[in-house]
This record gives sequence, structure tokens and C-alpha cells, in this order.
Amino acid sequence: AGSGGCNRWFAGYDLTGEGLTIGQAGSTMMACPEAIMAQEQRFFAALGQVTGFDIDETGALLLRGPEAVLITARVATDGSAP
Repeated sequence: AGSGGCNRWFAGYDLTGEGLTIGQAGSTMMACPEAIMAQEQRFFAALGQVTGFDIDETGALLLRGPEAVLITARVATDGSAP
């Protein structure tokens, strides 16, 4: 679960070793500026393509797809939400 930039989202997942799949995401339905909504839809689409994960040397979570890193998640250092 988390924030997609505009809406809160949630999804089930299956974790096996370094394999990770994320189920169909559900979300709230708040209206936001068009550019943010488009970014959020790309994020949700990327979640559905995740096949694994890594943690890099900085501690960032890397969600991998079949051929490349799809999403990089870092903890905000200023106390705000990532």
C-alpha cells in the first residue's frame, strides 16, 4: 500500500526469495491535475510488471521487471512522504 502521487493504493503480492509479483492495484478515486494522473497510471502499470526486487547500496528499493528496473523507491530524508 502507498501513495501513487494523488491517490492511495493497495495490492496483494507474492514474495518468493528475490521473486516478487504484485497483484492488481486498487486505489482511491481522487481527481488531480492531468499530468499527475498520467504519472500515477504509469506507476500502476509498472507495478503490474514487477517480477523481482533488489536493494541498492543507498538502501533504495528497486522493483525489477523482466528486463530493467521499473520503480526506484527511496525514503524521504526531509520527513515528507516519498
